[in-house]
Amino acid sequence: MALSVALLCSTVGCRRAVAESRKGVDWSREIGKGVKTIRMNIESPATIRLVPAAGVVGVSEMVYQGFAADPVSVETADAVVTIHQARGEKAQASYTLKVPKGMDIEINGGILNLTGELAAGKLDIRVGMLNSEAGMTAKSIIIRSSMLNLSGRIEAPTVSVKSSMISNKARLEIVADESVDIDSKMGRMDVSVTRSRRVDIAGGMVSGRVEVPGDAVVNSAGDVKIARKL
Repeated sequence: MALSVALLCSTVGCRRAVAESRKGVDWSREIGKGVKTIRMNIESPATIRLVPAAGVVGVSEMVYQGFAADPVSVETADAVVTIHQARGEKAQASYTLKVPKGMDIEINGGILNLTGELAAGKLDIRVGMLNSEAGMTAKSIIIRSSMLNLSGRIEAPTVSVKSSMISNKARLEIVADESVDIDSKMGRMDVSVTRSRRVDIAGGMVSGRVEVPGDAVVNSAGDVKIARKL
């Protein structure tokens, strides 16, 4: 059964993007270089905040497409996208968000499934449950989630990941020049850390293995095994 989603735009650029997208315009070409694609499936109300970085394309050039579930509505105002749950209905939206490279991105919500490649200024994700196989590159990455299934490659000078329960479908690769902070009360970690000068690992009932640079300063607690790379 086909489902539709109401898209409310507060900017001329957004309204134009929606109108043109219905004509099949390839906005990945129209927006220009540096655009990254994030594919998100959100199963509960969420807010996405996009903050333009200096010298990047404005928020009116963002495109929302491929909506696949109802009933939700999306509002754009000052680069804030909010997904609302209709009364008595389950809110679920699956869509692609194309964002100019270098934008600060904040995502707050319930359940978030994230794939694709994401390049941001600062990336801050705070959700109840995060399933991510996405590649992430940013100036700093903060992830907070009650339940976290994280794999793929994430790269930033500083990376902070905290979750009540963490697991990995596949190995998580973290590339960080300055510091990595991973904290989980239970679960399993299979993580490889590269280049970081400082690594803090706090785990309660956490199994698995974390590989760290041979010359890194490491503080660890819990059951997780720490292996130094030669």
